[in-house]
Amino acid sequence: RSSVDSSSWSVRARDSAGAKRSRLSKKVVAWESRRGVQSIRGANSLFFLGRMVSIAAFLAMTTARHKEVKVMSAGDLAELYAIDEGPVETAELSRVVGRHVDKARVYDAAKPVARHTVAAFEAFRKRAATHEGDIIVDGGCGRCRSTRRVSEAYPSDLVVGVDRSAYRLAHGDSPPLPANAHVLRAELADFWRLLAKDDALRRRVRHTLLLYPNPYPKRAHLKRRWHAHPALPMLL
Repeated sequence: RSSVDSSSWSVRARDSAGAKRSRLSKKVVAWESRRGVQSIRGANSLFFLGRMVSIAAFLAMTTARHKEVKVMSAGDLAELYAIDEGPVETAELSRVVGRHVDKARVYDAAKPVARHTVAAFEAFRKRAATHEGDIIVDGGCGRCRSTRRVSEAYPSDLVVGVDRSAYRLAHGDSPPLPANAHVLRAELADFWRLLAKDDALRRRVRHTLLLYPNPYPKRAHLKRRWHAHPALPMLL
């Protein structure tokens, strides 16, 4: 019996020790989890504090810069943005201009004028015959907002808006254009070519506007921009 009692006691002792170890391990796990949460909270607090310090430093720097800003006059701005082009080399300038003129001749001889531009030019010719004042050409007028403003500023002149896009012309400003405004769907380069060959109309042109000179921002489309287009010498 004594042997049985001793064996049962040893079993209870082992169970009690195992229960204690289990409770201790649970306490350790709970403590480590609380410690991890606290460390995460501490890291978040430090990160938030660092962000607040950075924002405060940025605001202080920006305020200091604004205090140093001075109101500049028009002369100061002109001097600030002036480009020092240096001396003009006449020989190089003549070579570049001559190359453009040669390209214009080849372009005019090789490229046919679009049919819809010919029809639009004939309509423009008839409209100009009924107007006694000068002519202002608004090249690449788009939705005709600039055409409206120019025609309102020059009521005695015939303002002709030219654009290649029928969609832009059709979706222009909703109020009707002034009576001295005329809109054409035509290729602007072809329009210049036809205008250059018509001395009577060409002499009546007071201004040619290029308010949107760069519709092609990609470098590969440089020749499509007006300052590098072969038809530019015809305009000049």
